[in-house]
Amino acid sequence: MLQATASSVEDHDDPVDGGWTSPWLIHAATAMTRMQPVEWPAVLKRPNPLLGRIITVTAFWLLLSGCFTGQRPTLNAPPPGGDVGQTSGDSNADAVLKLLEPKPTVGFTARYSITRYFGGVVTDATVTDDAVSRRSVTIGGVRYLSTDVDQTCQVSTGQCEPGLVEARTSDVGAYSGFDRLDPSKRLRTAVSRKAGPSTPSTEVIAGLAATCVTVPVGAGGETYCALATGGLARWNGADLDVELTGYEGVATEALFQPS
Repeated sequence: MLQATASSVEDHDDPVDGGWTSPWLIHAATAMTRMQPVEWPAVLKRPNPLLGRIITVTAFWLLLSGCFTGQRPTLNAPPPGGDVGQTSGDSNADAVLKLLEPKPTVGFTARYSITRYFGGVVTDATVTDDAVSRRSVTIGGVRYLSTDVDQTCQVSTGQCEPGLVEARTSDVGAYSGFDRLDPSKRLRTAVSRKAGPSTPSTEVIAGLAATCVTVPVGAGGETYCALATGGLARWNGADLDVELTGYEGVATEALFQPS
């Protein structure tokens, strides 16, 4: 048995070094020479745009989830000087804002002279409000009506168009809110940019007592005055001067019509 085995072994040459060896070694050596490199999946061998997107989106949501666990950011910052009804941070300005911003509680008719410094344009304006649901603002030949619906009318023709079309009085530099909310916004902005302390005062304008504040802005100052009954008495800004010229404690019915 042993001799036969040796004889059978001698009948096989080693394919590697020319010597003899056993059949199982020959098979193992041949298999090793035929081994191929391990092939990685194709998705790992070359860039994959889809995989990149998945990783990016996953990272984004992980970051976003971190925001939800902490304080959420405020997307809408308050306007300069604060929102209507809030303190501006200046007590002298707040005294005027408290008279300017609330809706009127009694009917009135107020007349104004508006001077736009650029070009020296002077325009008469009238505001009437029934303190219930009707308001009329006439600037030059344009009338802004807020009754059942909002309209912008040409006084000379009585023709109206829907909505408050503020562009109709852009040449004057004053708009439908010039007697209340517009100077309120400008005063709050002035406070946020003031160059020093504001100065309070009281004045008599068109025969009526008014509470005033002057805010230093840049090299000059802006003055805002409000009536004790509410509404604008004077607004002296960088580009515009508005002053009360007459006041009646009742609404004027005729001014609620287009012409």
